[in-house]
Amino acid sequence: WETNHTITPDTHAFFKELTPRLHLDARLAIYADLIKRIPFMQRITRNMLEHLVMQMKPQIFMESESMMRKNDIGDWMAFVEQGMLAILDPTCTRSKILKLLHAGDHVGERGLLDRTPRSATVIALVWTNVNVLSRDDWERTKAAFPVEAERVRQDLISPAHAKKRSPRNAQPL
Repeated sequence: WETNHTITPDTHAFFKELTPRLHLDARLAIYADLIKRIPFMQRITRNMLEHLVMQMKPQIFMESESMMRKNDIGDWMAFVEQGMLAILDPTCTRSKILKLLHAGDHVGERGLLDRTPRSATVIALVWTNVNVLSRDDWERTKAAFPVEAERVRQDLISPAHAKKRSPRNAQPL
């Protein structure tokens, strides 16, 4: 339970066995805090939060695996649940770490929301569990909550958000 939040190794099989309400409640218990910690997601309604947690999909990256590469299409973002990721300096020819990401951090939001290419490479330093929100998931969310989705995008690009992401806290993807 502590690692996968389920009593079986197949999380999706576990969720399929639950009633719709219990399925939502379980996913809220697992994923809601990951979303609510993000500054540009803090003003979303409970309904949009429920919609987002139902879209998230768990994914595991092995040690040293690249999860995002500079200039790749930004069509998903990740919420770190367990493990550690490194954002590499895109200006260096050798691997230089700009920032370490741990449980509760996120990466890839700019590419997801603004359709921009990845600005750096991200690798897993250890086995890392993330929860992924894909472009298709985001587009479904935008269609269901257009006003809130635009507010999320505006909060992401606002000067206040940029200040919260000073170079020391930067997560440039």
